[in-house]
Amino acid sequence: MKAKAVAYILFFWIFCFNVMAQDKDKGSIMEEVISLPFSSATISACFSLIKKKDIILSYNEGMIDINKICYFSQKNIKIKELLTNILSDYKTTIVVANPRKIIITVDRKNIYQLNGVVRETETLEKLYGAVLFFKKNGIIVSSCITNDSGFFSTALPEGTYNIETNYLGYLKSVKIVTLICNQRIDIFLKPMMLELGEVVISPQRSSANELSTSSPPNMLSYSNLDVLSEMKVFPGVIMSRSGADINVNGGGSEENLILLDGVPIYHNSHINYMLPVFNGSVIKNVNLYSSYFPARYEGKLSSILDSK
Repeated sequence: MKAKAVAYILFFWIFCFNVMAQDKDKGSIMEEVISLPFSSATISACFSLIKKKDIILSYNEGMIDINKICYFSQKNIKIKELLTNILSDYKTTIVVANPRKIIITVDRKNIYQLNGVVRETETLEKLYGAVLFFKKNGIIVSSCITNDSGFFSTALPEGTYNIETNYLGYLKSVKIVTLICNQRIDIFLKPMMLELGEVVISPQRSSANELSTSSPPNMLSYSNLDVLSEMKVFPGVIMSRSGADINVNGGGSEENLILLDGVPIYHNSHINYMLPVFNGSVIKNVNLYSSYFPARYEGKLSSILDSK
């Protein structure tokens, strides 16, 4: 009888020792340290690294995106911390089974709608074409563009996201949103203030096409008295068919303002080009404005010919 009691006590002690040893083994698996040979890798690569430690991983591949890239800031990490890092986007239940097996159960995340309107801060104007990026852990998981009413909408799994909103001419906006239900959020953008450099306005235009006394008196004309024929050396200026007028930048001869000492000349062709109205021997300089004109001139579209 005494020997039988001793046998029962010995059996009970061995049983308790085995249970304690198994619990210790379960805890020690999660505490084992893995050396990471990379700073970023896919979930699949991390699982392969764990399996090299003679650990069996059991999980549903359809519930986990094994191609997702994860980033790490340390070289040596415990298996428990590694699994927590790479599975942070999922609701998981991790169970350690004998002898060296880890069972990962993934619960489906709820999908919620996130929508709102993008407006200007000051005028509350709805902004069409604003681009929104939804980031999680620095990675863009979704994006959308506002419609003509400034409205946007997207579907995201529950979690915390950084919403980055960009619009041309406005400052970038970044908001943090924790999505636990269908949610609406309005975003307000501030106009970007641009400082321009100093602008100097001079009373005289220095870049005007100018013929002065320093120019040859008979550049391309057959008569040094024909001032208009000298103008054809400038870009955009051609002589009319009659040879008595000029056409500038495709405009007609009536679109030119011709001045002699500040007085408009309306019939500059006179009789024909052989008898010009200008006396070339007394003209000192001629300014031809063929693009933009000084403010003191008005009434014509193509050019200003100011002779003195």
